[in-house]
Amino acid sequence: MDGKITFTYDTLFEFVRREKSREDLQKIEPSFYLDVMNYLQDKAKSFAQSNNNVFAEEEQVKLQKQITNIKLLLRDIYEWREKKIMHMALIKSRTLSSVIDTSSLLEEEKQLFNDLLAIFSQHRNTILNHLLGKQQSIQTSEKIIITFLQPVPKFVGRNLELYGPYELGNVATIPKELALVLIAKGRAREVTEEKLSV
Repeated sequence: MDGKITFTYDTLFEFVRREKSREDLQKIEPSFYLDVMNYLQDKAKSFAQSNNNVFAEEEQVKLQKQITNIKLLLRDIYEWREKKIMHMALIKSRTLSSVIDTSSLLEEEKQLFNDLLAIFSQHRNTILNHLLGKQQSIQTSEKIIITFLQPVPKFVGRNLELYGPYELGNVATIPKELALVLIAKGRAREVTEEKLSV
């Protein structure tokens, strides 16, 4: 049967139990979500057919309860895996380690992992690394005040500090080497402390 899972309520319950009880993301069939969707559709079809039978009230109640319980288990397994994927992306962004095992990610989960990794890495670079880099170079990096003569989009400094975006007329204090580049390109001019206090 080309490796497809034969779904029952018990097999789905076992997936959830295994995901809850183990620290690592568990390997499941690549077609897991598709198989579950087909399983739910089959249950929904059975429920629809039972509606045409006035003598099947007990069967309808049973099927409705099964569908509700299946959805609860699905929410459980999704949220447990979501939590583990978030943790994996966080560790990867902190360590930049290639030893983080992503082989258990389903195709549908890889996008979530990559998006989270990008967000965590961006914030780490623009906040933590910016603060650390700033403290390390605070004695040596000369800064000057400039006013912008035209809009300038966000840009990254030497120590991965994030600057901008800036609008026409904005005033900012930035490292001298960056300021001189902007001044040379006609995008800004230096402002003296005296002019600011006027």
